[in-house]
Amino acid sequence: MPGEDAPEHRHTQHAFRFVVEGSGVWTVVGGDPVPMNRGDFLPQAGWVLGEHVARHLADGGWPAVLAAYQAVRPEHCRRVVTTSRAWGELWHLDGLARRQRNVLLRERDTYDYAFVDWLYGPTALDPADEPPMFTPIPLSSATPDTLPSAVRRT
Repeated sequence: MPGEDAPEHRHTQHAFRFVVEGSGVWTVVGGDPVPMNRGDFLPQAGWVLGEHVARHLADGGWPAVLAAYQAVRPEHCRRVVTTSRAWGELWHLDGLARRQRNVLLRERDTYDYAFVDWLYGPTALDPADEPPMFTPIPLSSATPDTLPSAVRRT
């Protein structure tokens, strides 16, 4: 972004930068400054791949890095797809189910990220270390009659 000045950070997801115009800008990858100029495409691996590079490159080379990354990638992708589907279904409800969803969401603390912490936190470096997914709360556990009449809509 023009004028961007972001502190050094990690991405759980992969990122890329494509420089359309300009020069004299740089990014830091693995502690090393990398200049960026017009026409440059800079893919940046997510945290997990970067950690596997740091752990396995010297000992086993790229085949070991990619094998370690591939060991965790399918499970993480399955979790992302499963959660995305569940949230998609949750947002497209009507009638009683919609009112029950609204009751449950209103009861949660604004800063309760329990359902997505596993997704946006560091991904496990070994499949056995993958944190547990969230426990779904059944819509039937909410009583829509607790909604004020002004908010009760179908």
